[in-house]
Amino acid sequence: MKNNHPQISIILLNFNGKKYLQKCLASIESQTFKNFEIIIVDNGSTDNSKKEIWQKYSREQIIDNPTNLGFAKANNAGAALSRGEYLFFLNIDTHLDKNCLKLLYQKAVNHQGILTPCQMSYDGGQFISCGVGLDVFGYPYSLTRNFLDPKQVPFYADGAALFIKKSIFNFLQGFDESTFLFQEDVDLSWKARLVGLPIIRVPEAIVYHVSGGILEGGAALGKKYITNHFRRYLGERNNIRNLFKNYTGLTLLWILPLYLLINLGEMLVFSLLLKPRAVWCYLKAWLWNIVYLPDTISKRREIQPKRRVSDREIQKSMLHSSAKLKMFLKVGVPKFR
Repeated sequence: MKNNHPQISIILLNFNGKKYLQKCLASIESQTFKNFEIIIVDNGSTDNSKKEIWQKYSREQIIDNPTNLGFAKANNAGAALSRGEYLFFLNIDTHLDKNCLKLLYQKAVNHQGILTPCQMSYDGGQFISCGVGLDVFGYPYSLTRNFLDPKQVPFYADGAALFIKKSIFNFLQGFDESTFLFQEDVDLSWKARLVGLPIIRVPEAIVYHVSGGILEGGAALGKKYITNHFRRYLGERNNIRNLFKNYTGLTLLWILPLYLLINLGEMLVFSLLLKPRAVWCYLKAWLWNIVYLPDTISKRREIQPKRRVSDREIQKSMLHSSAKLKMFLKVGVPKFR
């Protein structure tokens, strides 16, 4: 939708999402709020969805990446091209309730922070999230739908559907492009909390989402947690980087040793189960962070001077025990595909 002065820029990230593309775009075009633009960022798709985008949606702004640049870098490119006052980062494996944009915009004009809509399953039959929890070790955990429960505090907004004022996004220096994929939404929300900005739920704004529709893994199926080595490596790697970047040095003195012990425990379990590839995910994650420590320190120096909130205050919105241990007790050892 061409608009010289859009209030919202929808940055739609596509990677081999042909089967979701038409429904997603149709739901955007049928929104009751009309003052928006669509920026489609294709991340080197190979499923013919790129051809369909150029044929049917050439009126939209399109960024055609020849290769997969990852979530962070691709979305940053979309944000750089945007003209709206607000940015709505949206995955292709979603479709929107007709009032979604209107409700997000109405909330945003009166509240400064990062907004998270309510995510439901693609068919609307199951609640997924309305903000995600985080433990003190940077590990995410799911919250229930009981929005009145003071223990159900969302720490971050899921990047699959994240709404933020562009000036705030730029002030926080966008997504960390070194993450490539996973935990970049945790980092952005953490940086927002450091400068005193909240994560705001908008449960009336509904986004229907296929969790894991584009990249498989990371889903609890039945009584087993299904993942893959790529997801586990990047998740651990980026989690360690987030701890380095966003905690004070004093907090890191006790957080990092404890998190290393947690990882060593996981590696021991996978070693006993004769899963060397899983063990290598953790080793590689720590090695990457050692190699890229100068870059992490550089990023840390960019955000820490902007800090307005102490770690102690931020940790009031975190789970004070290990979410990994809770997940293990609930569903057992993850199953790798």
